[in-house]
Amino acid sequence: MQGGSGMVAGEPVMTPFLRKILGMNWVFVLVMYGLLVFGVFMIESAARHLTVSQDALEQFGSAGAYFASKQKTFVLIGSVAYFAAAFVDYRWIRWLGIPFYLVSLGLMAMAMVQDDDVHQLALPGGLTFQPAQLGITAGILLIAWLVQDLPKLHRWLGAPFVKIGVIGVTAAIPFLMVMKMGDMGSALVWIPVAIVALIVGGIPFRYLTCMSFIGAGIIPLLYFVALPLV
Repeated sequence: MQGGSGMVAGEPVMTPFLRKILGMNWVFVLVMYGLLVFGVFMIESAARHLTVSQDALEQFGSAGAYFASKQKTFVLIGSVAYFAAAFVDYRWIRWLGIPFYLVSLGLMAMAMVQDDDVHQLALPGGLTFQPAQLGITAGILLIAWLVQDLPKLHRWLGAPFVKIGVIGVTAAIPFLMVMKMGDMGSALVWIPVAIVALIVGGIPFRYLTCMSFIGAGIIPLLYFVALPLV
């Protein structure tokens, strides 16, 4: 035993990088990749009837194989992003909330003016990108940062009404933009995101109950008035 070091002679030193690797939840990682592989097969099966260009058909043999190949590309890109985020101190990521949020709003505005039914933006390499998904990620980052750090500036900023307003405004802007684009599936994702943010943000149950009743009353208006307009 070396004096004062607390280490046994000859014991291998664990580097911070190795500690991060061993500290990851590898059961979660394996389950995640199992679902990703399953998703590739499901996309190949579900996309066989879709129409693709003749060049893609000659290269891949079928529409299903073409879309499965694109999904594999996104799996690789997502894997790089996942492990990069896993190996980096996550606390600095919250500072990306505001720039990511503003960039996502700008990209959604660009997608809205394009003549594209699915409102996607073209990327290099023939890939496409749907900015509504970036808006969801950026909104979660921004909400988490504001709910955590605003009360540190002044205790009034930690009041339930302030938190509700912050979460509501942050979620409502991209929600309305995505709904205007006609992508109700991506727009509706904001509802559970906002609900979870309210619960995690420590909003009292009586406020949540009141908002639940108000939301239940708004549903018919959204279904019969707003939905036919998009």
